Amino acid sequence: MTTPASLASLLKNLSISNAEPDHEQILKHADEVLKKDKTNELAQRTKVVALLQLDRFEDAVKFLDSNDVPNALLEKAYALYKVGRTDEVSTLAEQQVASSFVQRGLKHVEAQAAYRREDFERANLIYKQLPSDPQAETEAFDLSVNQTATDAQLTLSGRSASASKTKATNEDMTSFESAYNAAMIHIGRGEYKEALILLKRSEDLCRSLEDYGPEELKAELAPIIAQRVCVHIKLGQLDKAEEVAKELDINSITDASIKVIAVNNNLLATSDFNKHAALKAFSAAITEAAFTPANKPFEFQNKLLEVNEAVYDLKVGKFGAVKHKAASHPGDAQWEALKAIAGGENHSGKELLRKLEPTLEKDKSNTGLALTVAQLRASAGNLTGAIQVLEALLEEKKFIEPGVVGLLVHLYQTQGRKKGVADLLARASEFPSGSTGPGPSVLQAAAIAKLVSTDVSDLESAGSLFESLLATDPTNHVAAAGIVASYASIKPELAAPHIDRLPSVKSLIEGIDADALEEAGVASLVDKKKSRVRHTIIKPARKRRRLPKNFDPTKKIDEERWWPMNKRSYFKPAKKKGKKAIGAGGHQGGMVNDSLQVGTVDGEKIVPEKKASQVISAPKKSNKKKKGNKW
Repeated sequence: MTTPASLASLLKNLSISNAEPDHEQILKHADEVLKKDKTNELAQRTKVVALLQLDRFEDAVKFLDSNDVPNALLEKAYALYKVGRTDEVSTLAEQQVASSFVQRGLKHVEAQAAYRREDFERANLIYKQLPSDPQAETEAFDLSVNQTATDAQLTLSGRSASASKTKATNEDMTSFESAYNAAMIHIGRGEYKEALILLKRSEDLCRSLEDYGPEELKAELAPIIAQRVCVHIKLGQLDKAEEVAKELDINSITDASIKVIAVNNNLLATSDFNKHAALKAFSAAITEAAFTPANKPFEFQNKLLEVNEAVYDLKVGKFGAVKHKAASHPGDAQWEALKAIAGGENHSGKELLRKLEPTLEKDKSNTGLALTVAQLRASAGNLTGAIQVLEALLEEKKFIEPGVVGLLVHLYQTQGRKKGVADLLARASEFPSGSTGPGPSVLQAAAIAKLVSTDVSDLESAGSLFESLLATDPTNHVAAAGIVASYASIKPELAAPHIDRLPSVKSLIEGIDADALEEAGVASLVDKKKSRVRHTIIKPARKRRRLPKNFDPTKKIDEERWWPMNKRSYFKPAKKKGKKAIGAGGHQGGMVNDSLQVGTVDGEKIVPEKKASQVISAPKKSNKKKKGNKW
């Protein structure tokens, strides 16, 4: 028979050494006591703690709401946090309680609740103001990790002005949690190279943990690997992203939000991308995800997931689905763009452009929208307008996007703007401090563009860029050749060590058949003003057929066959109807122009002779009589 005394004895026997207490049995004892005495404080609080230990948070909240349980303020705050009623946690935390332990615990729960409802500023402030407990050995470390996590979320959600961390420290490299959080800060700022280093460090530290079992290790590694895939995609390293994605066992991921993000990133890294299969996989991941208030994606993450799903819908032609989803986001620039694209399947590019341009004005930093407008303008022949959109996008961005730079370079080249190409690449290579550096492709293009210049400073700058590329990748033969080309005329001593790395002329022309090339023809440039064709091929002359196909050698050849028809002796002009006759001066009986040519013989002009009897018509007599005048 269970009594309050037996329950107290049971709880007394529990100790820290009992690693796995039977919470089901404890709950059963507490319920039996409460059947006899609903107001028993020990039984009430024991039931609440047992429910929390069993992850039955809804039952715990329900019991606390219906019963006034004394000394259970901290337990109630934690239960409310776990079920997603985070606003009520702040109200509880404001209550004055006697116990400093409870008050401190409430602050921890309040910070977690603020973090979950995406009030990262409040969570960051609490962690800063909450001093570590000297009696808790690891609390200082936990507070540091949690504060770094809020800094990361502030940066990722676009509120980086409040983030305190600006650079990774040695302390961040001591644990996989702190290294991961520091990496997320760099991802939020677009500093992908730094993020990649920290993520690799986080993964190495995580794999080195000995007290983690295989399943626990997989769970901890999942978000790290998923973010590595993301960073490689951002850097344009799709092959590497696909390779890293294979390390993820999607089915083994238990956290719903991490699983969906991992599926999303893996699909983007797939080389054999199939739009129908991608939509099916992505939609299945969203549908199967059992999100809870404690593990659902943050709002900024959820928005990206919804947009990606709409993009997959567009790819497979589900325009109605996109319009339906866009209706839930009125006024949002990105959704307005998707809605316009979905509604433009039966409209011309100009109509779609008219819909998207006002949306771009609201969100000039939206890369996808800017590229869409630029493409539509370029398709309509407005290359200058497309260039203006991309230039404005680069001005809005806080870091260099290699893809945008490459597209803008191509458009500049199309318009023959060599100086624009050089200036853009030079600006891209000298990225502002605090932002991610451009990729090797941008640096290489910038260096090559500077080689065209005869300015010594440009050549030195090009050589410096090539040297940095070669230091990063010693196998880069283009960089080695660039160093020689840059320094050969200004600093030969710097070029000399790399000359031997260049292939010999003999190796370059080996296997080339000069006769075959000559027979094929030589490319010759044509003036663009005279022809739209950029080049033509001068082919070897062929023998012309001078005799007609039906030539009969028995017939006499017409000697005048090469003459113009009107100059041949047998030419007869066609007669015109009416009074005008050819060779009559334009009217019957009129004067003949001496220079009028009516025929030719052997190229000599034949003109009519003048005759005395030529009739000259007299003017008509007037019937009116003139007064006072006589002939």
